[in-house]
Amino acid sequence: QFFIPHWDSLRLSDRLENVSASWILAAWLFTLVYYFLGFLIWFKLLQHLGTQPDLVMTIRAYVLSLLPKYIPGKFLAHGLRAQLSTRAGIPISTALKSLLLEAMFALGSAAAVSIPGAIYYYPTTLRYVPTWIIVAAVIGFIALVAIRRFGFINNAPFRLLTDNRNVTAYLKIFLLYIFVWLISGVAHWCLANALNFYGLWAFPHLVVAASASWALGVISVVAPAGLGVR
Repeated sequence: QFFIPHWDSLRLSDRLENVSASWILAAWLFTLVYYFLGFLIWFKLLQHLGTQPDLVMTIRAYVLSLLPKYIPGKFLAHGLRAQLSTRAGIPISTALKSLLLEAMFALGSAAAVSIPGAIYYYPTTLRYVPTWIIVAAVIGFIALVAIRRFGFINNAPFRLLTDNRNVTAYLKIFLLYIFVWLISGVAHWCLANALNFYGLWAFPHLVVAASASWALGVISVVAPAGLGVR
């Protein structure tokens, strides 16, 4: 809905004919680092939840779950990863908890990066703050109702935090996710330079755009990997 009507004004045909192979390679490498860090975070979460999963089978579950994230959508991707995780010796309840924690850390860190950046670089976004507050309140209310309804706090099999792990372990994961968004910004910056020249001034803009669009894509449950929003 955006690219086709603006194809000529953006000179996309000319830019695609002159794509820089070196910048594409750099973007590919940083994207690999991005996914590697994503896997590392999930693996650490599984360990913090008290499991010792088989490394090879866990990698298989993570990699295969990336494919249906785009076709047909993210819900099947999470379901597939949870199902494949059982073959790595991970209880299904632990797999589901790890996916929930992963989403919480990802969305929280994306918000920490994108909200201040969006306000600074794109001040017009301030007009949408009331909408963001309403959406956040609704999501928080649904989460609280689910926690109380299904007893996630008092029921040991569904308890998110284990007794033998302190807050520092999860703080490290949160900070690692901040680094993940920086890597994502580098990958997007390299990809942008493959089509046209963009100096370092564009890098912080792309970090904000990448993290914000990812978070909005997660909220947009009907779009495969949130591609429409992104």
